[in-house]
Amino acid sequence: MIISSIYKKYPIPNILQMHMLRAASVGALICDNWNFEENIDKDSVVQALLIHDAGNIIKFNLDASTMLTDEEKKNLNFWKTQQKIYKQKFNNYDHKATQQIAKEIKVSDKVLYLLGNSGSSKLQQVIDSKDYNLAIVTYADLRCAPYNIVSVNERFDDVIKRYKDSDHPLSALEEVEKRRNLGIELENILQQFVKINLNEILDESIKPYLEKITGYNIPTT
Repeated sequence: MIISSIYKKYPIPNILQMHMLRAASVGALICDNWNFEENIDKDSVVQALLIHDAGNIIKFNLDASTMLTDEEKKNLNFWKTQQKIYKQKFNNYDHKATQQIAKEIKVSDKVLYLLGNSGSSKLQQVIDSKDYNLAIVTYADLRCAPYNIVSVNERFDDVIKRYKDSDHPLSALEEVEKRRNLGIELENILQQFVKINLNEILDESIKPYLEKITGYNIPTT
């Protein structure tokens, strides 16, 4: 199924679509510059990143959100209805929603595994696993803020701003700093195995990938 069709079917706000497209482009770029004897599964990495936040509308504050475009805000009731459906169906748990979407479009077991075991909350497990597919998925997501590619440090600086004074686990500075340090450790691990400088990956770097990946076809089992 073409990724743009998936984004329309569920549906997913444009800014969230772009975040996932950027992350998938970063992942593809890293895979194409992999320089280590242990093989990686580029297709599974890209597919996981293309849908890794598909259920994230659950945690949006739609009334105050900067995560909707001006055009989408004109249809605010539509997005609120969509959010309500997801919240009721998945008990306010965005990761469950993402997993269910992945199952409904019948991605491979490998993609489901990557979705279920990657992410900033699992950074220590990802590092300990020495699974470089998981490492790339997690790292590529870390490098993509809502609107652009940023460094690991910049991403966690943004996290501090976004979750300040909220009840989110990342409102705790101790937790953010723990994840920041693990994110930098993950970057240093991956840097050993790629031919490019990871810190030099910018929006311009992924432009050729972004242009192609919008038409990516996710095969179903």
